[in-house]
Amino acid sequence: MLRTKLAALTLIPALALGFGACAGPAETEESEAVAESESALFLQTQLYGTFRARTWEAGKMTLLVFKSDGTYHREIMKKCPHMNCTPVINDGGYTVWGDGRDVNVSLFLHGKTWENYRLFYHRTWIRLIGENGMHQDLVRTPQGAWCDAVDDCRMQNLPRPDICLPNWECNDHYCHNICGLPPKPQ
Repeated sequence: MLRTKLAALTLIPALALGFGACAGPAETEESEAVAESESALFLQTQLYGTFRARTWEAGKMTLLVFKSDGTYHREIMKKCPHMNCTPVINDGGYTVWGDGRDVNVSLFLHGKTWENYRLFYHRTWIRLIGENGMHQDLVRTPQGAWCDAVDDCRMQNLPRPDICLPNWECNDHYCHNICGLPPKPQ
């Protein structure tokens, strides 16, 4: 009886290999496409947050925020004769996509593709390479996370202090975590 059970168990891997061989290349291409889209989705969730330039240069980004609702906020320093220039602000949607080796991000403005970048990601920084070959490094700044409203803070996957519940407040375009219980719904 025991030998019969053991013999049946040894057939299971052979059957699995046999069924896998029948699947052929079509399933492999499909599974690669699924893996690439899952990889892009994973990377997109890792991108949520505020990234800032270390130095400000005219014509370059000073701020780029990726939010979990698929939108971004971006500020670009413009050339001006005085030091206190108001940056050019863009808000729109974004998509992260790739072919398994290269990861790209497309920024949309008014529903149309506006700019495409090749993306290199690290936990603490990103490098964006434009279609013209120019690149820019931006550093993740969770302590200096940008906001225009409290929801912007909630959509950036910001770190929470161990002693607090995430209760965000937006003051002067910066996210602040307020320790304590969240307000009761009205």
